[in-house]
Amino acid sequence: MTTTEIEMKNAFANVVDEFRRIGYEKIDPKTYLQAKKYSRIFPEDVNVDVNYIFDSVVAHYHKYSEVHRVMEDLGVKPTLDNLKATLKGKSRKRPLPMIRNVVWYFLHNKMEITFKLCGVMFSYRDHSSVIHGVNSYTNDVKTNRDFYKLHLMWCDRFKVRNDIKPIFKL
Repeated sequence: MTTTEIEMKNAFANVVDEFRRIGYEKIDPKTYLQAKKYSRIFPEDVNVDVNYIFDSVVAHYHKYSEVHRVMEDLGVKPTLDNLKATLKGKSRKRPLPMIRNVVWYFLHNKMEITFKLCGVMFSYRDHSSVIHGVNSYTNDVKTNRDFYKLHLMWCDRFKVRNDIKPIFKL
C-alpha cells in the first residue's frame, strides 16, 4: 500500500467517525458511498441495548461447528437458547469464554454497564473475572487479524467507536 493510499484510508476513517458522530441521515450521499467503499459502515438504524448485543453475538457464534461440538461435549443440545444458557453457566471450555468476553467488552464499553453488573448477568461472576475477560478480548483483538476484523464488524453493528489499535500492520 502506498503512502497516498494509507493517507486516503485514514482520511476516510476520520470521515466515517464524523458520520457516526453527526448521524447517518445528515450524510452527503456521494461522500458516504466513497467512505463506505474505503471503510466499514452499517447504515441500519437499530436500537442497541443489552439484549441486542447478547443476542447478536450469540447468533453469530452459534453458526460455528466448534461451538456445537463443545455444547455436545457438555451434554447440551446445540440450540440458540441452550447456547445462551450455557454462556451464563460456569463452563470454561473454549470458545465459550471468548464469546462471553465479546459480550462483556461491548456491554461495558457501549452500554457503560459496570464490571460488577456484567458479572451478575452471567451467573454471579466476580467483577475481576469480567475485567480479565475484557482485557483478554482486547489483547486478542490487538494481536489477531481475524479477531480485529470481527471486532470492527461488532463496533459498526453496535455503534461503538473502535478504541483498540492493533499491533500488526493493517
